[in-house]
Amino acid sequence: MSVEEGSHSGQLEGIDPRVKWAFDLYDMQGVETMSILDHYQAPTLFGLAGLGVNTLGNMFSRRPIKAGIQWTILGGLLGTWLGVQTREFNANRRQKRIQTTLHYVMLHPERFPEPERKKYGDRDVLYSWQPVR
Repeated sequence: MSVEEGSHSGQLEGIDPRVKWAFDLYDMQGVETMSILDHYQAPTLFGLAGLGVNTLGNMFSRRPIKAGIQWTILGGLLGTWLGVQTREFNANRRQKRIQTTLHYVMLHPERFPEPERKKYGDRDVLYSWQPVR
């Protein structure tokens, strides 16, 4: 499930205006938030682990490294597939957590008042500071 599939933009009509700010925090408007490194990290690492299992098994049993190359290739493919499934599982879990949070906010708007916007130069943000020389 990608960000666009799990979007809540069609659900914004029936929400309380007191908590619309919370929904706006999660509205990405179709922008993909996953970096290229995050996208390819799990499949690459799992694929290399699948390749390495048979290769290390060959090394420790003192066989040629390329012995049983078909099993090495199969391990790499299965590892890559497992990495893709892991990435999708984590994306679905993250999306479900966001949807659960927004549903709770929608059911209990009185518990989530809109936070006060602060500027960087406000006295509440910057504390008085005395240089120690």
